Amino acid sequence: MTRFHNPDPERVLVVVSYSAGRPIEPLRQLLSDMAEYPAGHPVDIRVVVNGKVSQTPACSRLPAGVDVLERAHGEHTPGAWEEGWRTPPHYTGYLFLQDDCRIVQSDWVGGFVRVAHRPGVGLVGECRSPNWDAAWPVLVERFRGEIWPEHVLDGQPLERVAFYREHLRRSRIPEGIGGDHLQALILYARRAILERVGGFPMGDSSGETVAAEIGLSKRIQAAGLALTEVGPEPFFYIEHSQWLHRRTSQPLHELRVGGHHA
Repeated sequence: MTRFHNPDPERVLVVVSYSAGRPIEPLRQLLSDMAEYPAGHPVDIRVVVNGKVSQTPACSRLPAGVDVLERAHGEHTPGAWEEGWRTPPHYTGYLFLQDDCRIVQSDWVGGFVRVAHRPGVGLVGECRSPNWDAAWPVLVERFRGEIWPEHVLDGQPLERVAFYREHLRRSRIPEGIGGDHLQALILYARRAILERVGGFPMGDSSGETVAAEIGLSKRIQAAGLALTEVGPEPFFYIEHSQWLHRRTSQPLHELRVGGHHA
């Protein structure tokens, strides 16, 4: 494993979440993309493995200079990202990715850095969740009757909106006026902002992980900061395998049972 020592404070740390036992090829492709497309900003790369590295021996053969951090207990992306940015050394900015992302445009770090430094911006992503950009009463009706696996509180299954709102309440995160949020697929934040809002909310189940995805955006908004898409259209610099194409807003996970993103 590589450990970065006294990085240039202007460098960005790219934190990639990967779950041990998953196919390694998407991660290798993402790292290859990073080498192929100019980042537009100095970077270091850290892969946070959910599970034992020994479950995926190929993790020990990733490109030179990639830091591999093992997170033995945990399986969800927010926890990997949280450990990734809190583990020293400290950087001024962090780009958070899942392993099945693909770089599709040069300046894939520089673009995020510039937007994140605009006044009032707290969190930058590739896409707002299109189906959740509405007031809570509208969302209650929109998703009425939808109960997904692992959306259970106190032993009782709950409809999705009720589950997420109750999880926010128990986590002491202000829910705001609606469910608008940046999808937790590709996110950028400055360290000062992460420290200010307390980092990523946590979740133990897939349902709680979706609630945590919404919760990060709600923490940012509660701090009086804006959620901002990085490009002129969704998935401009980086796309994700769960979405049909970076130029569309039709999510694959809406076509599957039990998707893990709102």
